Amino acid sequence: MLRRSLLLVVSLVVGGGVLVGGPVQADDVEPPATAPVMMVIGDSNSSVTAGRYTLDGSTLPKVWWAFVAEKAGIPAKDVVVDAESGTGMRYGGNPKGKPTCPSKPFTSRLDEVRAARPTVLVVAGGRNDVARCSGRGIKTTASWHEMRTGVTTYLTQLAAVADEIGLPRSRVYVLNPWGSSRTTERAVIGPASERAARRLGLSYVVTPQIPDSRSSDTVHPNRDGVKWFADRIMGASTMVARLKEPDGTSAPAAGVVRARTSVDGGYARRRTTTVWGGPAKPGGTNYAAFRLTRALRAVYPTGATTAGSWGDAIMQHGGTVTRTPRAGDLAWWPEAPAGVGGTGHVALVTRAYETSAQVTEVVDGVTRSSTYKGVDLPRAYLRIATNDGSPTGLFQQVKAVSRSRVGITGYATDTDRYDSGARLLVRVEQGDRVLASTTLAATTFTFRREVGLKGARAGRAVVRVWALNASGSKGHAKVWIGSRNVTLP
Repeated sequence: MLRRSLLLVVSLVVGGGVLVGGPVQADDVEPPATAPVMMVIGDSNSSVTAGRYTLDGSTLPKVWWAFVAEKAGIPAKDVVVDAESGTGMRYGGNPKGKPTCPSKPFTSRLDEVRAARPTVLVVAGGRNDVARCSGRGIKTTASWHEMRTGVTTYLTQLAAVADEIGLPRSRVYVLNPWGSSRTTERAVIGPASERAARRLGLSYVVTPQIPDSRSSDTVHPNRDGVKWFADRIMGASTMVARLKEPDGTSAPAAGVVRARTSVDGGYARRRTTTVWGGPAKPGGTNYAAFRLTRALRAVYPTGATTAGSWGDAIMQHGGTVTRTPRAGDLAWWPEAPAGVGGTGHVALVTRAYETSAQVTEVVDGVTRSSTYKGVDLPRAYLRIATNDGSPTGLFQQVKAVSRSRVGITGYATDTDRYDSGARLLVRVEQGDRVLASTTLAATTFTFRREVGLKGARAGRAVVRVWALNASGSKGHAKVWIGSRNVTLP
């Protein structure tokens, strides 16, 4: 019986290289003689029936996966396609653009995978994964948690189907095409896809954001963009090799070239000083915090315990995702790139291009300049607005210790005095009476203090907190960082 390679493409749409997953879990199975050579599951970026792309590019741009198939010696006409406009992993979409969502999400197409029994499976979804269906069947924007859950749930189900049909998980490729719109959601869905793929032993293909010059509408690649996108996929993965030689062991090219040039930027004098409450030792996050603060771009990433969690924390506290990174922006990886230890990584952008990024970073205690490309491109670029040197912070919680004492927690820092916290002004009111008005010295970036009250009664009180500017530094004398109600016993 003739042995044939089968490719299934399920499209995810995001950002730059391939990260091959866990060990092969099963031997290749002999597909039936009538098995299709290639199958594609995706959205409008992968469809040849939505009026955007064709198989041969004669009247409209050639669909991106046709270049991949033809490179592997598979005629595009032999590809079986299940790609529907507006659909995603959790969202069914509507090909007519209506606000309802009756169509099939990727999770409802798993039987197609079982029927095809591919020897290589590629998944492509992406921008449509920002949506959800409400209880009334109306399209709405999903929360970040729902976006991550939708991606993870689908890929988990897909991995189980791969096991069921004897497909090694490492031959399931997950990729995310994405243009320049909704870049914040791209920074949520892309890392979620990568984390889930790695955990499940799938192969994640990181693709650069499709630039506007190669896109027709900031979402779909144009005639130049489809070839550009296909080339990025083929250059960053073993997909074509797996189609040509199902038993091959080729690997993607390395993605980072490092120059050992020191770019200390004054960090040597402060490398053992804690910045933004981070570790008082030379490390990637401490270095990034130091460089950002010197440029008056301070934002404390509350809740971020590792570099991998910095992205979400910064986006939640004033930072924005940018599609046009420039010098001084933050490059972020939710998972550490090759050769960098730890959980995730951050660095400062020097220059960024379509397919590479130059950054300054600290790795293993060494400050250096590096160029990342391909599989190791940053997953997002974050911009933190310049401030005037005023203090910043957040009053997070208040608790009644007793009727005469309350405890407050939060964080505060003076943005141009990065090696210290900020003094606090705390005022507690109950009706028209002032129970406390006191200044607290700052010893750390996070604060956990108690404030004594005079003349308090049982009932509700209001606690207001300001961060105070350091003497002789730039910015406003005091900045309000929050108020909270507390019920006194």
